[in-house]
Amino acid sequence: MSSMLWKQILSRLDTVLPVTDLQIWLSPIRAVSTNSGLLLVAPNIHFAAHVEKSYLESIRALARELSGNDVVVELQVGVAVN
Repeated sequence: MSSMLWKQILSRLDTVLPVTDLQIWLSPIRAVSTNSGLLLVAPNIHFAAHVEKSYLESIRALARELSGNDVVVELQVGVAVN
């Protein structure tokens, strides 16, 4: 679920965000499926802070819309292990 949902979210954001925002801030993010939803893993604290401030609300709304469920979307710093 995580990989597919994350790709769908990125696809939707691609229609409303500049391509540079996607490439710089969102492409490095990795998605991992959790019991409650989606864990987004940022490469460092600076990425996480910017993504949280600028995009996380939209990402959460899109996750709910696209999945049809109340998906919990969390953001952390670290290395994603799929």
